[in-house]
Amino acid sequence: MRSVLIGVLFFIFTQAANGQLKNTEKAWSFSWGYNRAWFSNSNLHIKGGNKEDFTVYNVTAKDRPTKFTIKDYFGIQHIWIPQYNYRFGYRINKNWAISLGLDHMKYVMDNI
Repeated sequence: MRSVLIGVLFFIFTQAANGQLKNTEKAWSFSWGYNRAWFSNSNLHIKGGNKEDFTVYNVTAKDRPTKFTIKDYFGIQHIWIPQYNYRFGYRINKNWAISLGLDHMKYVMDNI
């Protein structure tokens, strides 16, 4: 529940800050957060160098979020462990912006 509240507050503050810009102003932006994912059933085609070539049908999978701890989510040594989203952007003008993002997600197959 706390993470939902933080997400809503971040969205509100981001929109308020963006609303302060004039249409012609250039601006930098940054966003950061953690994610959850849900996957539909998949068919996985696997082909290897030694003539391995097979398909696994109707695979189910889940994401695997890391249990929340301050150390794992905010410690610089562990920053790549949780599922996360980073975005850096630069607004060029009213209609154009450049954005660079990094999303780290986990696709963990269920046992067949």
